[in-house]
Amino acid sequence: MRGTQSKEFKRLPTNVVPINYAITLKPNLKSFTFSGTETISVKVNEETKQILLNANELEISSASFAPQNGQSITSSIYKTKTCLSKKV
Repeated sequence: MRGTQSKEFKRLPTNVVPINYAITLKPNLKSFTFSGTETISVKVNEETKQILLNANELEISSASFAPQNGQSITSSIYKTKTCLSKKV
């Protein structure tokens, strides 16, 4: 990996655990990039103010959380991670 430094691997917190992923990718073979969508079903093990997701070298344009019996919550977006900053 020329010109890049690897970051130390860190495990995500266990208060919110992924159960299922539904991923759609649209590759651009000219620019060697892709766009897409991802829906993650999670199990919330304890109340939390944020949900952290791995997003190494990804640009996330939007994220939201939709509880089973509640109103959808839009997140704050950070360059290296996505953080949903409402209690779930």
